[in-house]
Amino acid sequence: MAQAKLFEFLVEPPRKSDEVTFDGLIPPIEDVPMESYKPQTLPSDREEVHASAKTAIVEAQLEGREIDIPEEEETVARELFTTARSPTKYERKMPAAMIKLDALLTAYDYDLLEDANRMRLYVTNRLVEESDDPDPKNRLRALEMLGKITEVGLFTERKEINIHTRTSEDLTDELRHKLEELRGKMVEGEVVSRG
Repeated sequence: MAQAKLFEFLVEPPRKSDEVTFDGLIPPIEDVPMESYKPQTLPSDREEVHASAKTAIVEAQLEGREIDIPEEEETVARELFTTARSPTKYERKMPAAMIKLDALLTAYDYDLLEDANRMRLYVTNRLVEESDDPDPKNRLRALEMLGKITEVGLFTERKEINIHTRTSEDLTDELRHKLEELRGKMVEGEVVSRG
């Protein structure tokens, strides 16, 4: 139905009630279906930097040249990295700066992950040390916290949800059976009429 309405403007002359002048080639905006329109999300600065860097690398490979990062572009990349500011349009067109910035950001992401893993290992080791404490109160607390570590998972509450799927025929049969059971039972009550 929407398809038929979409092309009506090609065969129908414009109506006089149309407020917009209509030359028969472009339909009024009201006649254009917008159900399928989904606004696009823009890429983040990090995604744009990564895409720029990968594009520059591919271009260099296709041209068979080495990637050289001039001093000024490396300075731009380091300044962008340390200030955490978004690159300007001009800076985005500096391929070597985007390659260097992408490398700095990737190394930072890796270091951040490594730092988190080191901190986790440190806390776990300290809890193991504290579990040998002579004070039973401290020992029990350290063991409890060790048990809550994800890898150990001794005190993790787990909820199991079982979903039983049944066909509509099975549900209909069960409902009929229940109604048959209820039909034979007497229900006490008072009849109230509306009126």
